[in-house]
Amino acid sequence: MASVPGVRRVHLSPREITAFGSHGVTMVSPGRVRGPVPGFGVHLATFAAGAVVGRHETRLWQLLAVVSGGGWAAGADGVRVPLAAGDAVLWQPGELHESGSDAGMVAVLVESPVVPVPDAG
Repeated sequence: MASVPGVRRVHLSPREITAFGSHGVTMVSPGRVRGPVPGFGVHLATFAAGAVVGRHETRLWQLLAVVSGGGWAAGADGVRVPLAAGDAVLWQPGELHESGSDAGMVAVLVESPVVPVPDAG
């Protein structure tokens, strides 16, 4: 980590997501907090063209907000809902879901033990 007066520069290492049959997705976690909120995290996910995060249950509340590009998300019913930059989806703890992109997408994911969007729970 290089340090400049007044600025603390850090390197965020992406990791490939392969769980649940996922492919084509890398993620960095710039907002992972070890406490005082156990489980809270902010992640930046980059979906390549044709990428999928396979169907799985959430442990916590999970918000996926599309920053650029576009893709889709599906809940327990498996119906794919199209997403574009500025769109977001929210899954509650225990909810089955999956997401992906045909052409590529960048999304911010927020995981939290409490609903991360006021009036959404």
